[in-house]
Order: sequence, then structure tokens, then C-alpha cells
Amino acid sequence: MKLLIILLISCKGFSQVLPQYSFKIQQHKVSLAFTALQGLSDGFRDASMFGRVKGGRWFNESLDSWKLKYKNEDYTQGAAYLGSTSLFVGLSDAPHFSNSVSHISGEMAKVYMPDMTGTTFWQKLKTVVIYSAVRSAAHNIIYGTVFKRK
Repeated sequence: MKLLIILLISCKGFSQVLPQYSFKIQQHKVSLAFTALQGLSDGFRDASMFGRVKGGRWFNESLDSWKLKYKNEDYTQGAAYLGSTSLFVGLSDAPHFSNSVSHISGEMAKVYMPDMTGTTFWQKLKTVVIYSAVRSAAHNIIYGTVFKRK
């Protein structure tokens, strides 16, 4: 909630400085959706990295799920399966999976970002602040609310 208030205040403040530029959410909706997914995924990764997610070993409940990508859970024996330490590392455990989703979502957000050619530095900065607030709010929903420390 605090982040949403900060977002609204920052938008209001930027609007006074830049009355000619209004952030058109319709043009950014797909990119913002991927940015929110990135934040949700990062929140889940952080929650699983610190043992807040219950559900077994894959979810890193015992804080050693990283070993699952190695044969017999011993890194000296190499990969547990073809690509488990490289291409398919995202399938080895929840932290790696959510990290992969986060990276893909971030790249997709860039792909769907509207063209900002001709906008000023301040207009671009306003957009960065909005995107950062969306990502942070989504992260906080998962890490700070759903998997809140007890």
C-alpha cells in the first residue's frame, strides 16, 4: 500500500513538472503486466530462498534445494540430467524456476514497451519510476504479504 501511495505522489509530482506528458497506461498495459509478473516471481524466489514457502524440497523448505541439480546431490558428480546446471536449471527447484520466469518476464516487458522516441529524459524517468513501482508492489504482494514472516 505504501508503494502505491508513493507511485501516486510521484506521478502527481512529475505531472506538475511535465504537464505536457501524461503516462498512457493503455499503451503500456502488456509491458506493465510482464513487469508485474517479474515482481511476483522475484517475490516468490525471495520467499523460497529464505524458507518461507512450505511444500517440500523443490520449494527449498530445507534451504538446500540447489543440490537437486546435481547427480546424487553432489556437485562433484556433475549434472543430475542433461542441462540441469545450465539450460534447464530453471526446472531444478523453485528458486531457479522463479528466477527464470523473472528473467523471461523482464525481457518480454522490454519487447512490449511502447516506443518512447522523442520523449525527454524527464518523461522517460517518470516511466521508469512507474515501472519500478509496479515491480516493487508486485514483489511486496508475494514476499511481504502472501509469504509474510511469521
